[in-house]
Parts: sequence; structure tokens; C-alpha cells
Amino acid sequence: TEARYDALLDRLRAGDAAAIADLERFSAGNPGFAGPLLNLGLIRARSGDEAGARVLFERAATVCSHCGSVWNELGVLHAQHGRFAEAEEAYQRAIAVEPDFAAAYYNLGIVYELYLPRPELALENYEQYLQLGGVDGDGQDVRKWVAELRRRAGATPTAARVEGAQ
Repeated sequence: TEARYDALLDRLRAGDAAAIADLERFSAGNPGFAGPLLNLGLIRARSGDEAGARVLFERAATVCSHCGSVWNELGVLHAQHGRFAEAEEAYQRAIAVEPDFAAAYYNLGIVYELYLPRPELALENYEQYLQLGGVDGDGQDVRKWVAELRRRAGATPTAARVEGAQ
């Protein structure tokens, strides 16, 4: 079953249009698997079907209560539609069920920095993201954001050293 699911994902990545219908059939036949529901939700979200994506993400969250990625994607969906308090809640759920899920800290930091102005919480979440090794191309930017948030808050990193200080 897992090999079949992996093959379906490979077909999706390759752009096989029939793979979506096959994934839907696979999901219907394996209702206890969250991965297919999550991937079908992502497909719906990309096609602009917010309601369909939300239903699939919520079903995936029911199937897999410990999958941070499901809650993270719900948060992304909410944020894309301007529902930032709901996005915040979803990212917090992702972190609660999977404390090492770096992407949720990153996304929560963005929400706190840009949409629910709480720079201290943005800083905290960006730092946690970096601590968990979250870089994936954004790491350098996140380090800059952290430095800027610290500067605005008047805080300096704990490892900072002033030249000439005795």
C-alpha cells in the first residue's frame, strides 16, 4: 500500500493528470491514511477550491492527530484568505502536536510580524525555526529578520561581544 501511494506521488510530481483521480480512489480505499487527504487538499488549494481543501485538511487532521503538516497547511490556507487569527491557531496546533515542525514556527513568525503585529512573538518563532535547522533557502532572510526585530526591540543577541569591553 505504501509503495502504491509513493508511486502515485511520483506520478503527481511528474504531472500525470490521471494521478489525481487515482489518488482520490486510493484515499477512498484507505480512509485511515492522512497523506492522500493532505495531498488532495493541496491540489484543491492550488486550484482555488478553498472549501474543498479545508474539508480535506480537516479530515486529514482527524485521521492523524499528530501530523503537524496538516495543521500547518490549514494555517497557510487561512492566511492566504486573510483569516490571520485562524492561521495563528492552526500553526499553534501544528506546533502543539509536532513541536519540532520548523515550518509552523516560520509561518507563525510571519503572521506575528506582518499581520498580527507582535514582533516579540515573531522573533521567538523565527528563532525557534532557525534552532530547529529551518533554512531551506529562507534561512538567510530569517536571520536578517531576526536581527532587524532584535534591533527594533533594542535587544542584542546573548552571544554579542562589544569590542574593547573589559
